[in-house]
Amino acid sequence: MIRTTLIAAVFAALLDLGAAQAQDAPAAPASTAAAASTVAAAPATGPIRPLQQCLNPSQITRWQALGARAAAVIAGASYFEIRFSDDCDHDRSRPAAWQMAAGNSNVLCGDSGESAITASGSICPIAGMRRLDPDSYAALLAAKGG
Repeated sequence: MIRTTLIAAVFAALLDLGAAQAQDAPAAPASTAAAASTVAAAPATGPIRPLQQCLNPSQITRWQALGARAAAVIAGASYFEIRFSDDCDHDRSRPAAWQMAAGNSNVLCGDSGESAITASGSICPIAGMRRLDPDSYAALLAAKGG
């Protein structure tokens, strides 16, 4: 009985907290198009989930460096933006190898510990990444001069 009362009290507190947060939250975008443009403009983040949505480096068909700390990538039918935590402009070509996060097998998701390894052996830690749709990919290339 005490346990049931305690669980009920916790749920009630959580519901009250959720309602208070919803009242304090900013207003939702006025349209779906506005929401989509907000998502497309969002900075690269990680990690991507589920793992099936992550980047399989063996499927990369296009690698476009975007300055010293980013790249736009096409892998199969998927598009990605990868951001690096350090300048990686010493080798702007596609990395020669990859360091995957533990448990991610053969995919890059933007998890801590993932890195690109250049042909010269430089390690470029991945700071974040995101999936893109074809239009966002094209806009990213146009904005970065790729």
